[in-house]
Amino acid sequence: MSISSANLATGATSRSHKLSVSSSQASTLSAELAASRAWKMY
Repeated sequence: MSISSANLATGATSRSHKLSVSSSQASTLSAELAASRAWKMY
């Protein structure tokens, strides 16, 4: 029981870490897109 619960906990933490990394990458990409659009406007 303790081994399976530990595996579940590590899986949940790694999943949340991947979500945070992907969200930060998405925000960086959106910022770059907005900057390139603003640069093309001028």
